[in-house]
Formats: sequence, structure tokens, C-alpha cells
Amino acid sequence: MPPKNDSPLSGIQYGYSNSVMIKTSYHYHDNYQIYFLISGSSEYFVKDKSYSVSNHDILFIPKGTLHKNNYISQSYERAVINFTEEYIGIDYILKMKDLFEQCIYKPQNPELIKKLFFIIGEEMDKNDDLSSDLIKSYFIQLLSYFIRNKSEFVYHSNNHANPTIERLIRFINANYHLSITLDSASDMLNLSNSHLSRLFLKTTGLGFKEYVRIIRINNAKNMLKTTNHSIRQIAFDCGFNDSNYFSKAFKESTGYSPLQFKKHQKRKSP
Repeated sequence: MPPKNDSPLSGIQYGYSNSVMIKTSYHYHDNYQIYFLISGSSEYFVKDKSYSVSNHDILFIPKGTLHKNNYISQSYERAVINFTEEYIGIDYILKMKDLFEQCIYKPQNPELIKKLFFIIGEEMDKNDDLSSDLIKSYFIQLLSYFIRNKSEFVYHSNNHANPTIERLIRFINANYHLSITLDSASDMLNLSNSHLSRLFLKTTGLGFKEYVRIIRINNAKNMLKTTNHSIRQIAFDCGFNDSNYFSKAFKESTGYSPLQFKKHQKRKSP
């Protein structure tokens, strides 16, 4: 039986689930993620593209990338591994660059991948004196398989994706610091406001304004972690014209004020 509980270890985390979940909210991780859908089907939204994910598909999700999963089958089984660059080393990250860029693959030997995922999970549960070394060894085997056989992986995109919305999302992701409104987006795409709103909601599961705010908050988080800019400067750099509104929106999204979030991140840093 596969392990069922998420198990943390320094630099790497394993998770397994086989319950029914209708949809998740948009989120991102500060580490890399390999998502293995063992059985079932879902619609997965990663950065600016949507994917139809089915049995044995693997998603490679870069760190800091906004994503959301909507399970559409009656039941599903999935395993995930999150890991940091420090844990595995920059050489492996560079060798997997094109995997993370293409995002979704259907490998030719899913049973081997399933076996390695489960062995890693079992060692996470054992957590004895040998587990740390064994987990890294099995994980290197898994990554080595991906790297060595990536040319044989079958890449597939979502034929049901909406190119108009994907274009708009790419624009938002690149220009979140500018004034972006439903009116300006509708003019850019030559669509009515009502039609664009319906299309955006159907594709992403979010309203247009909500998505723009999520992108801005997400980038504000990164700036709070990595810069010494003032809260006011970060607010304006992320497209908020009012720093007070930014602070309110940030706290609604994260549970922290921007200043509290920054202090919390400093305490987490080694």
C-alpha cells in the first residue's frame, strides 16, 4: 500500500492522495514540483496555459509558478514530490530545464515511475537513520530516468485551451504593474466586456479582477522576500495605485499585512 500522508524532509516533500477533490485554489510553491496523476482526469492550469491531464501524465511545475487543479473524474490517485534546488543541485535543475518548460508528459514506463514515487513515500514514513540517504538515492534515480528518457516522452497540449484567454493571461503576467482593467483588456482583444468575463471565468475558474489581483499579490510576495523596497514602492511596482488598498488586499489574501509577511520571511531565512 502506498503511503497516504504528506511527509516533510529537509529539501524534499512527498504527498499522496486518492480521494475525490472537485477543485483547488490558485497557489504556488517556493520549490519545484513533479505531479504524477496515476489515475483519473483533471484540468490543470499552470501559469498561462491549461492542460487536460489523464492517467499517467506527469506535470513538471517550476518554483514560483501559479497553478490550479480541477479534478473532473469521479475518483483519482496522484502522487507529488516537491523539492528545492539546494536539495538536488543546480546541475539536475539545468538538465531538466526543458521538462519544466514543456510542463506535461506521458512517459513510456509509468510503472517504474510509480514504483519510485511509492518507494520514496515509504522511506518518508519510515524516517529511520537510513531514510535520508535512501530517499535521495531513489529521487536521483527518478530524475535520472526523466532526464535520460525525456526525448521519448510524449508531450501533449490541451486542444480545448482558449488561445485568446491564454494570450490575455500572458499579457497580465508580464504587465501586472500597469493599469489593467476589463475595459482595456476587452479593447485589446476586440471583445465585449460581458463576453470576455464569461470566457475568462470558464477558462480559469476565476473572475478577471480576481485573477489580476492574485498575480499582483503573488509578485508582491516575491518582492517582499527578495528586496528591501518599501511597502509603498512594492505596492506601486505591482500595480496598486493605493498602498492602503494594497495592504488590505494583501492581508485578505495571505492573512498577514505586508510588513508582517516580510518579518515572517526573515525569521524563516537561515
